[in-house]
Amino acid sequence: MASFLYHNSNSKVVIHCDNFTFPSAQNEFRYFIKRGNVTIVENGLSKHSWQEQKIQLFREIAPLEANFYMDCDVRWNGSLTLSQSCTSYVAEFKLADKSPFRELLPSLNLGGSHAEMLNTTFVYLYPGEFTDAELDQITYYHDEILKICKSGIVAKLDIEQVARLSEQLSYSIFIANSGRNHIALKSHDGHKDGSFLESSYFGATGAEF
Repeated sequence: MASFLYHNSNSKVVIHCDNFTFPSAQNEFRYFIKRGNVTIVENGLSKHSWQEQKIQLFREIAPLEANFYMDCDVRWNGSLTLSQSCTSYVAEFKLADKSPFRELLPSLNLGGSHAEMLNTTFVYLYPGEFTDAELDQITYYHDEILKICKSGIVAKLDIEQVARLSEQLSYSIFIANSGRNHIALKSHDGHKDGSFLESSYFGATGAEF
């Protein structure tokens, strides 16, 4: 987050935390809080999964001018210029090309779809592009994906993976069905690729920037 504000110094950032991370976030970002660049929001305990809460954030920021979602654990090496199209971090692969995701498509009426797995490290839903009813479709697809996980269509060994990525999948399917223009911030992604934005999801393997 500090790297984003270094390269985008006039931006305002709202960081959403749970009870456990709220005190440490207040301490970590106290300099930016004092300057007025950062606000820390304590979401508290929730009956909803983190995937559902992330989708809710997408919906809340979608109508707001120049508002976008990003994960905190990214490193910015340059400034951001927002497009006039919906934007995601990177398109990882076509859902039809990779199991267990291809097995979901017929049940979601996407058998012949060219839908891509869009990485939600960064999400910008262009303001005014979607109605509330359209944005509700993200939640609908999320619920349908979880139902499919319990239906026997997804192999037992793959259920955990599909459920973990359920918010990413539902967002990807929503964008594919929306008919709206969409771009990716990066054409491809790699560990320490030196681009203007680097994700730390490679860090799940113990790697560092």
